[in-house]
Amino acid sequence: MDSDRLHRRSDAGPPCGFVDLDLAEVGRAILPHHKIAFAGESETWGGPTATIVSSLGDMLPGILYETDPVQESSLSCFENADGHRLQDTHRKISITVMCDDGSAYPSYTFVRAKPEASLPPSKKYVAALEKSYADMVNEHKVGLLREYIKELISEKDKP
Repeated sequence: MDSDRLHRRSDAGPPCGFVDLDLAEVGRAILPHHKIAFAGESETWGGPTATIVSSLGDMLPGILYETDPVQESSLSCFENADGHRLQDTHRKISITVMCDDGSAYPSYTFVRAKPEASLPPSKKYVAALEKSYADMVNEHKVGLLREYIKELISEKDKP
């Protein structure tokens, strides 16, 4: 959801960069019956990163972008999906999101290839998530996101 991060990826260079990732935003979207989770290990972020998991009754907010096949391939490369690297850490899945205009849009997202449980995310990563959501929602809802992440982290500690 972070448009600044997409711009940095455009300039990253080969094998994934130098593709215009100034994506056209369709609008805010909701992915029904899913929630955020944290899995894997990222050297960049110092811990696990976000993925999504099915969760009946939950709704996950996000942003829907329009991509062309070249941009889609570049994003797959950045996410280590679809055979772009020796080992896929993520896989691309088809989803349907509901946008502010009331329309359902067929789309795709990336999820961890192995959604194994791991430690809570780093403060650096949580701050990046908060920034992404801050661009999308008002400050009150960013506070709600902080509480949501705290709840997810505390759920990991339950027996």
